[in-house]
Amino acid sequence: MKNPFCKKKLSPLQRQTIRLISGCAIGLVSISMIDHLAGANGFLSKSLVPLFGFLSLIPMLGILYFLGRYLVRETDEYIRTVAVNSLLWAAAVIVVADTLQGAFAQWNSDWSLIGGNQIAIMNFDLFAVAAGFAFRIQLWRSR
Repeated sequence: MKNPFCKKKLSPLQRQTIRLISGCAIGLVSISMIDHLAGANGFLSKSLVPLFGFLSLIPMLGILYFLGRYLVRETDEYIRTVAVNSLLWAAAVIVVADTLQGAFAQWNSDWSLIGGNQIAIMNFDLFAVAAGFAFRIQLWRSR
């Protein structure tokens, strides 16, 4: 299986990890969509808010588990180092984004971009995108 973003063939471990993380990401997006549609249509009661919060934790924890399992099993030190650095850069992006959003929300209530349990879901989406970009940038820089 060829990855369109990578010129080399993926290892079986990488294919398996991508498949498992993609399944968890689809679950996370599905829960987020159901939560959003229920809230937008007025079907979201106070008892369902924590339920959707806990349901969104399951795929997030799954992704973190599969990433950790991948890092333990990866035999190529270079790829492992690039993956760890990418995760650290993604965490830095989340910290900066949350700090800015919190500061702007305190300064002016119109800057409060999202509320409720959507914050955790959007943070994880931003984390995944930032990690992907950081990974690609590191590979590009090391050529």
